[in-house]
Amino acid sequence: MKNYKYRINEMMENLPIRLHRKASVIIPKKLNVSTATFSNYRNIQLNDIQDIPYEKVIMLEKLFSLKHGSLQNFTIDTPSIEILLNQDEKKSHSVTA
Repeated sequence: MKNYKYRINEMMENLPIRLHRKASVIIPKKLNVSTATFSNYRNIQLNDIQDIPYEKVIMLEKLFSLKHGSLQNFTIDTPSIEILLNQDEKKSHSVTA
């Protein structure tokens, strides 16, 4: 089973067949991309460095009536800027001490 970065195929498969075909034509037009580009978006794997532009992700979430951030099949773990600044400040103090 392929691990897709985004749930586009899952959302498409949830549509009835006749609507799936129409959606395959309508969605690329709405995103203002070619059908080939939309196909590429659908096939991005979790470990690929390729990504979908943020604006297009938001549009896809709205098209599929998804909550913000729920189109992706991954999470981004990063500390807050406050934590990073505190760590940097501690490093600066230990270097000058």
